Amino acid sequence: PVVFLHGGPGGGTSPNNRRFFDPEFYRIVLFDQRGAGKSTPHACLEENTTWDLVNDIEKLREHLKIPEWQVFGGSWGSTLALTYSQSHPDKVTGLVLRGIFLIRKKEIDWFYEGGAAAIYPDAWEEFRDLIPENERGSLVDAYHKRLNSDNLETQYAAARAWTKWEMMTAHLLPNDGNIQKAEDDKFSLAFARIENHFFVNKAFFTSDSHLLDNIDKIRHIKTTIVQGRYDVVCPMISAWDLHKAWPEADLKIVGDAGHSANEPGIAAELVVANEKMKAFPVVFLHGGPGGGTSPNNRRFFDPEFYRIVLFDQRGAGKSTPHACLEENTTWDLVNDIEKLREHLKIPEWQVFGGSWGSTLALTYSQSHPDKVTGLVLRGIFLIRKKEIDWFYEGGAAAIYPDAWEEFRDLIPENERGSLVDAYHKRLNSDDLETQYAAARAWTKWEMMTAHLLPNDGNIQKAEDDKFSLAFARIENHYFVNKAFFTSDSYLLENIDKIRHIKTTIVQGRYDVVCPMMSAWDLHKAWPEADLKIVGDAGHSANEPGIAAELVVANEKMKALVG
Repeated sequence: PVVFLHGGPGGGTSPNNRRFFDPEFYRIVLFDQRGAGKSTPHACLEENTTWDLVNDIEKLREHLKIPEWQVFGGSWGSTLALTYSQSHPDKVTGLVLRGIFLIRKKEIDWFYEGGAAAIYPDAWEEFRDLIPENERGSLVDAYHKRLNSDNLETQYAAARAWTKWEMMTAHLLPNDGNIQKAEDDKFSLAFARIENHFFVNKAFFTSDSHLLDNIDKIRHIKTTIVQGRYDVVCPMISAWDLHKAWPEADLKIVGDAGHSANEPGIAAELVVANEKMKAFPVVFLHGGPGGGTSPNNRRFFDPEFYRIVLFDQRGAGKSTPHACLEENTTWDLVNDIEKLREHLKIPEWQVFGGSWGSTLALTYSQSHPDKVTGLVLRGIFLIRKKEIDWFYEGGAAAIYPDAWEEFRDLIPENERGSLVDAYHKRLNSDDLETQYAAARAWTKWEMMTAHLLPNDGNIQKAEDDKFSLAFARIENHYFVNKAFFTSDSYLLENIDKIRHIKTTIVQGRYDVVCPMMSAWDLHKAWPEADLKIVGDAGHSANEPGIAAELVVANEKMKALVG
């Protein structure tokens, strides 16, 4: 969703305003502000302040049941967009601003008290000369008197002159269609009366630099500012001052443009800015635990659509300290994910996880269901006793007896009552070589069984002591502690918390590491989730059939956004 805030104030919206947005992506909300456009009563100034409009926008968002939205505003719309965002920063996903107007005295003086006359002396004289010489100390005040006269024709005459001055100066080259709008008394009366009302009252701000004073409230919001170099109505000094106060915002200066959004260069930059805003966040939760991420994990997502966040969990990948088990629990990781979301100023995101990543994705989503827009899960692992026993206590040996014997035989016969516990002892030995030997054996067992057909590159990872130590120690630590859950079926017991979340489960039929019984049990408890069974695949996300289904699932998620 995006809300379009028109200029003026008093300008109103038109269907043509939609052209800056991709209609296949955006839900476009056009908002006629008080007294303008289709809003009634027409040209009314009562209870019409900046703060009334901010409250109207927020009530509109609530009425439409929109959790948060992008805000787009040009000219006075940029003023209102900034004010609304500073009042409700948690409701704004991004800002696109055009022709910056901060309603400071120097801006009002520039356009309405003679500065712009240096460029448009011909148009200026017509605007000025409606006012007798003895009232020209403040043209804004003189027009205010006439726009609020008891005589309707006096109002219309002032409104036509006021509106024509702006319409004649809004384009780099005069636009006759725009200038003709001044002759429409209904339009020009709302446009001029409401503009003048706001300017006389200094936008109802408490200081001349109110918007600049409050930039810290919105500094985190992704923002693009589009400004015409030769904008006479809202001169570039305003965009420049805003950019200096807010260098994080992206300033696009269009060298051959004036004020209007209809200038070709301005319109093109606005479209580009909205395309860039379309990036939708997804967090990738790796397997193991202990596996870490790699740039290759991005391949499941359309980079033109997604903002892809790769998260190395505690002790894994680039996370430090390496292979550390202290303060390393499922709940620590859930808290880390939530802190990461808050740090990145992401209101909500899609969650993607495979193998142990599916465990963590389910746990996080059950803890923070209001922050998750969708789930894509692969190789389901619910960390129940029967799953641990299947893979680490002999079940999978029925399929891989050759690989199993190498894993089992590292442990003496008298300790084979629980191979998970026996490996735990060695992975936490005081002797580093004992740790490495156990880590290599543990990791090789999983790598040899992760594909439908053995993958030599995957198997070789077990020989990397740094990788295998983190992978084996952290996995084993979580399995010994039953994922720090309070019951064996914890994730299934809490499905109702996430039943509403759009979810796709991708499962290889011949997944030996996380056998299909887990995905099947999850699907039975959660039939609303879409289960995709890949008949010729094992566990790895790199299996062609698995990878293809994951891409399809993410493409489907794209259609649900906005």
